[in-house]
Amino acid sequence: MRALWSSAYTYYKTDLNKRYFLILLVITLTLVYFQEQFRFAAVVSKSGNQSDLQFIINWLFYAAAFIGSLLLLIPFSTNKKPFHQRGLWLTAIFAVSAFAFRIYFYQHQNWLQDFNTTPEFRFWMKCINNVIRVFTLGLPVIVFWYFMDRNTQPLYGFSTKQLKPKGYLITLLIFSAVVAIAAVEPSFQKFYPLAEKVLCAAQITENQTAYTLLFESCYGVDFVTTEFFFRGFLILAFTKYLGKQIILPAAFFYVCAHLGKPPAEAISSLFGGILLSVWVIESKSIWGGVIIHLGIAWMMELFGYLW
Repeated sequence: MRALWSSAYTYYKTDLNKRYFLILLVITLTLVYFQEQFRFAAVVSKSGNQSDLQFIINWLFYAAAFIGSLLLLIPFSTNKKPFHQRGLWLTAIFAVSAFAFRIYFYQHQNWLQDFNTTPEFRFWMKCINNVIRVFTLGLPVIVFWYFMDRNTQPLYGFSTKQLKPKGYLITLLIFSAVVAIAAVEPSFQKFYPLAEKVLCAAQITENQTAYTLLFESCYGVDFVTTEFFFRGFLILAFTKYLGKQIILPAAFFYVCAHLGKPPAEAISSLFGGILLSVWVIESKSIWGGVIIHLGIAWMMELFGYLW
């Protein structure tokens, strides 16, 4: 664990652009405030609406988040040369497009609804939605890696050579106390546990333990895909252009993907995104991030039941 936090401290002391970070933090707090007041995330990052206009709205929102934060980084960077590389911007456009498509694609629901319209079908759709993102988000990134980066690095973050799980497990244990404190907030209890709310909407009253475990397993698959995209792809595909400078824009992109969740979770995603990104650069592995991210997600579910 000492090595993990030592690398985080080194990043803070030598690599963190503090003025740029403060601007992103202020923007984050502003977005979270307006989200609580106006619920705008339901419009700009709406999932399940399969209209072309909705895809364009989603794309513009995430482009403003990621490409906009990259543009904002330019005046704070002492080396402007990386920003003149066409590959940087083309890769950023691909990243935004892939994530917007992940939010947009729900056509499978129409295909499957023809076979089942019972309330229980809602449960199965929630599970399928989590798993299908492996294909709608993970697969395009794998294809990108195959054509662009397979000769220079392993599949983004899938290496385990430098991974030391013990430090991540201890860190997860420490974070569990923070989650327990956050779990008493009404906004948290309104959102979690997701499994209980899904089972209730699906009117499932029998074998609830089995259904809950199945839902949580599928929920976990989505977190692996999320880590692969935000820490594997967004960090390891962009470090060749920007080095550690990519950490803050990627973390802000991550924040915008959390809008609509409880305020504390959305705000903390900026700091969590930074930490996990620093660690993935050090280890070249997303699996430490999976341990922490998925562990926290399941703890949120657990504390949602307990509190």
